[in-house]
Amino acid sequence: MPPKKDAAKSAKSKKDAAASASYEISDLVLGKVKGFPAWPARVINPSTAPTKVKQDKPKNVKTTIYCLFFFGSNDHAWLSAKDMSPLGHVEIDAFLTSTSKKTAGLKEAYEIAKDPEAYQKALEDADAVADEDEDMEEVDQLDEDDNKGKPKKKAAPAANKKRKRDAEPAKKVPAKKGAAKPTSKKGKGGKNKKSKETVESEDDAEAEADEDVPPVTKKAKKDDSNDDPEILKVKDWRHRLQKGFLTAKPPTDDALPGLDELLKTVEDYDAITLEQLSSTKIGKVMRHIAALADDKIPKDSEYNFRKRANDLVSRWSKVVGGNQPNGVNGESAEPLTAIA
Repeated sequence: MPPKKDAAKSAKSKKDAAASASYEISDLVLGKVKGFPAWPARVINPSTAPTKVKQDKPKNVKTTIYCLFFFGSNDHAWLSAKDMSPLGHVEIDAFLTSTSKKTAGLKEAYEIAKDPEAYQKALEDADAVADEDEDMEEVDQLDEDDNKGKPKKKAAPAANKKRKRDAEPAKKVPAKKGAAKPTSKKGKGGKNKKSKETVESEDDAEAEADEDVPPVTKKAKKDDSNDDPEILKVKDWRHRLQKGFLTAKPPTDDALPGLDELLKTVEDYDAITLEQLSSTKIGKVMRHIAALADDKIPKDSEYNFRKRANDLVSRWSKVVGGNQPNGVNGESAEPLTAIA
């Protein structure tokens, strides 16, 4: 048995070695935060961390500090090398095969460390779904803004209410600390436009056409339709058009040529389906572009964005109407009101 003095010297030597170690981005480590056990984590590029994490970076620190992302809890922390140690497959397997008592959260974190790339992909997928849900809510908010101050419609039958609840996107639920499952990090009016009543009535018609199409929710993410490259393509167009035209500020002059090209791409796509319209809500976005006021869409006399948007809606209404017995909601389809 070595003398206590030698043991203390050895411990100090290991501590000094840990403090002088250096790590690279993507390295797997065990990070020790005061009050918690050493936890599997990954060194990440600080520029990719959430804003709050960046703001919490310690200042006036003489030693190098690293930004860590902890598996399972999805928390972040700034640690120096003395509070970190390398984590490799040997250490991971040793922990998972040991008979020592371990919490479910910590065990799951080690399991994630065996394949961090798959976990990162799952996080990105969850982020994409959350972003899509947020986009969809913003599209629906356009209708709510239009309907402010209008008399409320007569309540629909109970069966329709249930369908509406089922069709609402699933709400984002933040992960509890220690949870194993990945979670996401995330004016109209004026002349030369459609009336708000026209936009509203057309949105209601599309909602009826959506009845037989699976709603876009997190649970539906694995459905084949949501992995369909054509649906994803149309969804990307809708997202870019929505961000380009339907925000608080009008598009800048520099952005107009790009939006013009994007709209040309949509116009050239003549194979749009009812499922694509229902899953992406691009028709609803296009209707609101057509209804924008003069001060919300610069140089429209040059680009004719509103007229082109209205023409697309008219074209797509035939797709919606053609999938109903006698047009939308069992009635003969009527042509959309043109932009005067």
